[in-house]
Amino acid sequence: SRSSSTPVDIGICDNDKTKENSIQPLDVAMAAGQIAAEALDRQSERFSSSDAQDMVFTPEENQVVAGRVVGVVMRMRSLESGLIQRVKKIMDTKDDVDSVYEIFGVLQSECSNNDDESDKEREEKLSSRIRDDIAFGSRRAESLLAIFLQTVEGPTMEKIGQTLPGGSDVNFMDEDRKMVLLGDD
Repeated sequence: SRSSSTPVDIGICDNDKTKENSIQPLDVAMAAGQIAAEALDRQSERFSSSDAQDMVFTPEENQVVAGRVVGVVMRMRSLESGLIQRVKKIMDTKDDVDSVYEIFGVLQSECSNNDDESDKEREEKLSSRIRDDIAFGSRRAESLLAIFLQTVEGPTMEKIGQTLPGGSDVNFMDEDRKMVLLGDD
């Protein structure tokens, strides 16, 4: 079992041209699915023997949550890029700049054009911040999930005429954050 403080690098190595040394997308999906399943099992164990049994997910809900984890992880780079672009767009309109970054779980350096810091250094800072600040990591995860629901899951479910338990609505964040991330939707 993986320690919860062990960071997981989900970046797929495009620089390494040898297949045996690169992370394959299927490996990333399998790891994300396993992490989601383990977290759902812990949640189920925690609540199944308590008075809060309504907190235990149905098998269908478990499948939706695990699918969303895998979906977000597999699209991590594009979702993060979308998040950063959305946060950059509002930066000129805000006075308290530091709080804007915090609200969305974004580092200020992610939105700057600072060439003094390499992508690797920026990713190390981000990984450290997420590991050390649970609230920051949670806000980032919520932001990425909201973008995923609006740009991937929702349109896909609508296109195929399906619905999921709980729907694909972004109903887990306040209206101000939703407006910045999703626009008028």
